[in-house]
Amino acid sequence: MNKPYSTPGFPGRPPRYMPFSLHQKLLFGGFVNQFGWIFFGFGMIFVWVFGINTDPLARIAFFGELERVPGKVYERTRTNASIGGNDHRKGRPIFRYRHEFTHHDQNYTGESYSTSQLKSSGAEVTIEFPPGQPERSRIIGMRTAIFPDFVLFVFLFPIVGLCFVLFGFRAGWKASHLLKIGECTTGILVNKEATNTRINHQTVFKLTFEFQTNMGQTQQVSAKTHETHKLEDNKSEPLFYDPAFPAKATLLDHLPGAIEISQDGQILTAPSLFPGWFLILPALSVIGHSITFCYFFLN
Repeated sequence: MNKPYSTPGFPGRPPRYMPFSLHQKLLFGGFVNQFGWIFFGFGMIFVWVFGINTDPLARIAFFGELERVPGKVYERTRTNASIGGNDHRKGRPIFRYRHEFTHHDQNYTGESYSTSQLKSSGAEVTIEFPPGQPERSRIIGMRTAIFPDFVLFVFLFPIVGLCFVLFGFRAGWKASHLLKIGECTTGILVNKEATNTRINHQTVFKLTFEFQTNMGQTQQVSAKTHETHKLEDNKSEPLFYDPAFPAKATLLDHLPGAIEISQDGQILTAPSLFPGWFLILPALSVIGHSITFCYFFLN
């Protein structure tokens, strides 16, 4: 049964005023969102270290008929990279071979990479390149980048992180919208089931609450959390639902951060020793990787 909006400490009638700080906390402060920024931030480190040192288009460029000409290695250097290896043995070092050749009376240079040490400075080699593209060349049997194609899997980490960020952002936007325009009522826990997910060695549960709308419809809303005590501390839990689409609902105690409701029905953010903490990870990721991008591509 809905509480009257005149009850002290009960949210006022919609539309409600939403503090900007609370709106930002809902968009960026959830566990999923913060986890996504961590995953994205650390994943991008591997992209800058490994991903940009691959040549993902080489397999396409060097597919099919290729032109081949004689050439010569004019420098062989050992890079700081290696392939393979583990705690018990070292990986195979990767060498850079700078080569030169002549094509249609023009001199060209290029770089090839391999773990092989068979070619020394001054060695004669065969160079191959796509037809009409002598500037994109390599020594036969070698590659055009430090790392082989399989290293491209590192791009999965930031992509997965961004998926979490987008999912959390979307959930936060929905929650912010419901706090503004949603009808407020309470729901009763009707089901609790364990999922296959664990966070901090704690099982994540799916809790389902049942509530009635102002029109007398019975609806349900679910929340997944490992902190079930937040949703089980009261006999009934406050929630907000969209009057136009009652299936769209969110539990107040499932939202990120502590949210308070004043005596006059205003929705407020609880005081914090570190206001804006939820923006630290997004800021570090965006600023840090933007600087790295400028360093690699705009210098």
